[in-house]
Amino acid sequence: MPAPAPSWTPPPCECEYAFPHGAERAEALWRRFPAPVGYRRVSAEPNGFACWLRGLPLKSPTAPVLLYDGTRKSYQSACAAILDIDVGESDLQQCADAVVRLRAEYLFSRELDSRIEFSATNGQLLSYARWKRGERPVLRGSRIVWSRSGSPGRSWRSFRAFLDFVFGYAGTISLKRDTKAIPVDQVQAGDLLVQAGSPGHAVIVLDTCQAQDGKGKLALLAQGFMPAQSLHVLRNLADSELSPWYDLAASEEVVTPQWTFKRGDLRRFR
Repeated sequence: MPAPAPSWTPPPCECEYAFPHGAERAEALWRRFPAPVGYRRVSAEPNGFACWLRGLPLKSPTAPVLLYDGTRKSYQSACAAILDIDVGESDLQQCADAVVRLRAEYLFSRELDSRIEFSATNGQLLSYARWKRGERPVLRGSRIVWSRSGSPGRSWRSFRAFLDFVFGYAGTISLKRDTKAIPVDQVQAGDLLVQAGSPGHAVIVLDTCQAQDGKGKLALLAQGFMPAQSLHVLRNLADSELSPWYDLAASEEVVTPQWTFKRGDLRRFR
């Protein structure tokens, strides 16, 4: 990777992460991956989603990608770094779910609970506000019905259980429905590349940097995958000099280690 440009300076209001992680021992994403020469990180609003993603804690540089059952993933070459966030104990937090997880965790950390809602594949809305009130979902035929059968509250553990419920009923098809297309020159942290289908795939933009001459942006990408596994920053195997950064506008295709997207697959949450 090219020698780094001067370090980005974090804003005075540091973001908070509700999920369990290594805290003081963890290295932040922005420290591990400086902007390449000729680029500077795009300014991030303090406590905004971009700032929150940029500060995500990482595991040790030698940490491997693990599957949900604790076994080591056979293919490790895609991984540039592991996010210090749990994957759960079931095969639920896969690709689209990893994107949902990060957006939901950010909103939860900011207490923006009314915005924590995602579409199920059948089109129904899965709302954390209902879960927090003590309502729980029951599947009746092909429809989800809510009943007041749980305990109301806002603990992180209860929130995490809500996410597992979402993971079971959402996917790339519903994720595409919850987002809108974005021109590649407008890419920002929190955007995603998604191809809907069974299987489909989705990766999230964790960070961006801008060329100092104003011509072009680069992006850091992260993914979950199947089966459920550690959420990890992607290497750019198609451009080892730029890796792990990606130039999404360089061609019509965005070639990631385990999936090839079109640059027209870039989307943003509504």
